[in-house]
Amino acid sequence: MDKGASNKPLDGELIIYVISRVMYSYELFINTFRLMSPDTAAPVVTRRRALAAGATATVGSLSGCIQRVRSIMNRSSPSTASFSILIPPADEDPVSSAIAAELIDNFDQAGIDAETEFLPREELFRNVLLNGDYEMFISRLPPTTDPDSLRGLLYSLYREEPGWQNPYRFANLSLDELLETQHQLTGDDRQEIIHDVVESFCREQPFTTIGYHSALRAVRHGRFTNWNIFEPHLPLGYYALARTPDFQDAEQEDEVVLTVAVVDTRVTRNFNPLAVEFRGHHGFINLVYESLGYFNDGEFLPWLAKDVTWNEQGDETVAEVTLPAGHQWHDGEPLTSHDVAFTYEFLADTTHGERDQSVPAPAFRVRASLIDNVTVVNDSSVTISFGETSRDVALRAFTVPVFPEHIWSEQTDPADIAGFGGDDSVTEALVWENEEPVGSGPLQVEEIDSNDGIEMVPFEDHFLFSDGVDIADISPSLAFDTLEIETHPSYNVVVEAIKSGEADATAPVFPPEFTQALEDAEDEITVYDRAPGYLYHVGFNTAIEPFSSPNFRHVVGSLIDKTHLIESVFDGYGYAVSNPFDGTEWTPSAYEFDGQDPAIPFVGSNGEVDIDAAQSLFRDRGFEFDEDGNLILQ
Repeated sequence: MDKGASNKPLDGELIIYVISRVMYSYELFINTFRLMSPDTAAPVVTRRRALAAGATATVGSLSGCIQRVRSIMNRSSPSTASFSILIPPADEDPVSSAIAAELIDNFDQAGIDAETEFLPREELFRNVLLNGDYEMFISRLPPTTDPDSLRGLLYSLYREEPGWQNPYRFANLSLDELLETQHQLTGDDRQEIIHDVVESFCREQPFTTIGYHSALRAVRHGRFTNWNIFEPHLPLGYYALARTPDFQDAEQEDEVVLTVAVVDTRVTRNFNPLAVEFRGHHGFINLVYESLGYFNDGEFLPWLAKDVTWNEQGDETVAEVTLPAGHQWHDGEPLTSHDVAFTYEFLADTTHGERDQSVPAPAFRVRASLIDNVTVVNDSSVTISFGETSRDVALRAFTVPVFPEHIWSEQTDPADIAGFGGDDSVTEALVWENEEPVGSGPLQVEEIDSNDGIEMVPFEDHFLFSDGVDIADISPSLAFDTLEIETHPSYNVVVEAIKSGEADATAPVFPPEFTQALEDAEDEITVYDRAPGYLYHVGFNTAIEPFSSPNFRHVVGSLIDKTHLIESVFDGYGYAVSNPFDGTEWTPSAYEFDGQDPAIPFVGSNGEVDIDAAQSLFRDRGFEFDEDGNLILQ
């Protein structure tokens, strides 16, 4: 190559030239050996050896070109900003779809080429939670009852694990230290650390919160009452239902069937509590699989834990838990403390110690990690050690579902994929559909029809019906004989099912836009509104560019008009937040949402982006635009 060529920018011709020279030398070398006589004492020449020799022969003439190619190719070329946002189809989640539409428009005004990619919910969450194959996504977050839930969402130790354990692949060592410290503290000391956590979250924006959408549920009058007592994702709401006086006094010739209409069909196709891509926020699966206790509006309510005695042994927090005597699984096997001990071991490693490499559960993993050790005292008593974790945070571990050891210990082998054998990184427990679930709750599955829904009936041997529970508003009987969960293709069909009387209620994730369709039936139907409900957020894959840059995430967050979305998409059913704990004692006043997000204020007004201000904000963070106004990424 001449000196003039060495100063030219790399283009397609240069690359073709380099490749052609290598290939020419290789072919020349091969042909030379082909012309040698068979009688010649020549070395055996394989294709691999010929390639190596041919490359060596051209080093002198091509080393300068190759070095130049390597130097230039190792530098990323500028490109216009373009990415996709994963969301469920509008029929499955119209709120996420509407949020995405507004974001796409705002991004376009700011010079970003973004598009929506609609995926069925299980496929979306498989991409996000299991494979990390996404750029952005919009969804509801799982319920966050305590700030320790941020440890699960953001702790870097979990960034390579599947599930809701850090699905954003976020890493920040300073934040890690705060998250690790907070669960060992109480009172003002913990609050101070959580304030630092919230400040770090707002500064880094590993995901951007939009707002809490009220849990809406449409209910027909006349048969059942007490619909809005407990948080919507809890099973306790169904146990608290009571018959209305008129319905109670009426003669019931047939069994009383409670019918709940839903759009989310995942529960009919998979009943595995660990299959995170199939789990929603309806709480149906919790009717079958019970926990030691539940949190409702911040208050811990014991359930399977009939009695809890706490002991402080130095810096160690220890709880002795007593289970209800004689309790059984739905198949008649006794539920004992061995099942509780198995559950926590199993969630930490679904191989149950059968292989060198552990395979933690993609669900409940963080809550189970609060436990250091579980010791079986007898069949109805177990001692749980939490190390230095405070009692308030330790209670979170009691909210995981308890698994029957005799069932799930059979699911510890590597997952067998037809035609491919087993996968050591996945156990059968994580992919098992669990078509005939065996739980211990007051309701048991009678039938699952993937096309129509699920039928549940009371488990008559449950302690609720014999001894009752010490929880207000829950009586020792159910208001219905059968619970039918009916699946429908869209919310339009659900509305018709409620209006016609085919269904008694919807699941508590009813979109606000469909409340208008029930106005003409308001004498017969009530839409219950329960706050805070569900938190919608925009998730970023921080392991890839440009979302690995907090500067980029910050400016993208500033293109989201949260106040406008609450009004236009949530229809006023909810409120905007700067972080998952905005409006609580855990958020310092400087970071509370007050008409604007203090960390990422919207660059515009009334949903309209101020293009000049947005571009100026990008430029201030080191980004540039081309002559057509498109954002350029290096």
